Amino acid sequence: MRIAIDVSSLLPPRTGVGNYTRHLVRALLDLDAVNDYTLFANSFRRPFDDLNRLCRGPNVSARRWRVPGPGLHRAWQYLGWPRIESLVGKCDVFHAPATIVPPRRRVPLVVTLHDCHFMRHPEQCHALGGQYMHRTVPRKIRTASVVICDSEFTRREALELLDLDPGRARVVPLGVDHALFRPILDEERRDAVRRRWNLPFNFILTVATLEPRKNIEGMLRAMAALREILKDPPPLVCVGAEGFQTEEIHRLVVELGLFNDVAFLGYVPDEDLPAIYSQAMLVVAPSHYEGFGLPVLEAMACAAPVLASDIEGLRETGGDAAAYVDARDPHRVAESMQTILLSETRRAELRSRGPERAAAFSWRATARGTLGAYEMAKG
Repeated sequence: MRIAIDVSSLLPPRTGVGNYTRHLVRALLDLDAVNDYTLFANSFRRPFDDLNRLCRGPNVSARRWRVPGPGLHRAWQYLGWPRIESLVGKCDVFHAPATIVPPRRRVPLVVTLHDCHFMRHPEQCHALGGQYMHRTVPRKIRTASVVICDSEFTRREALELLDLDPGRARVVPLGVDHALFRPILDEERRDAVRRRWNLPFNFILTVATLEPRKNIEGMLRAMAALREILKDPPPLVCVGAEGFQTEEIHRLVVELGLFNDVAFLGYVPDEDLPAIYSQAMLVVAPSHYEGFGLPVLEAMACAAPVLASDIEGLRETGGDAAAYVDARDPHRVAESMQTILLSETRRAELRSRGPERAAAFSWRATARGTLGAYEMAKG
């Protein structure tokens, strides 16, 4: 079987979808030596370093294009051109892991649907991301042979909002790289990462792209409330690239006087994240909406105690290994943080449960489920 995969999302700056694509392709190539893979990447300016590193086996090749991304997407949306076969060559299955559906002739299509936030709240989405998907996905995704959903929650949302055929929507959970994301106990490595990122010895951690649905504003208000009920609370460290609509976040830092209580690190490479997770007193995932909580899974794999927003997507990921709170109420978030921070017993309980929960998820299992989707699509 000849399988083509759009890996444009793994080019820098890489976000959650890019991490999914990178880990999935690595796992597929480790697992499958029988099928042939073509990795399609388009970027006008961004480097192809990750693509070059992936294309080292005898059954994998790359197709690189340097077309401005917005122009290509508009041509796909309004002209139905160029068809994907002309960009990747002949293939038996084409996989769109970032939910960007290209026009095609007859090749069976597999689409990964990470969540339906672009349908619920398109006003909170970027024009070239979720808003583009809001305009194109409802019409195009119904032509897919198989739709891979990250979670049961996303599958239910897809059946309700996109009118998918239930027989073509299958759940394949995301995984975690257990060789990378594990408790880091080596003090020399922890100190090196602490110095590199100028981290305090005790801190609360949030890992998320700065965008509205991640509820960073609510987290800042919760930190201000925590300062009122807890003497000398640990500061907040935010890991994640600047997204969009971030003006309110930076305004709130000033308004709430949190200059000394919050540090924004920006994008942090995966190699440093385990040591940061391992040193956090508490990891908080305050999102309003998630299809699957990958940072929650990574934090649990590193034995970090997790407090997550009480929403379906995060509960499905965290199970009974995380604590939950209504993240719409900053005061309740602050009270929950206070309870966990003041209880070594509670933190130890969450630390012990995390790795066991994370062990149920692996990228190899994700790759197996994805291979099953390819076989189903090809018929």
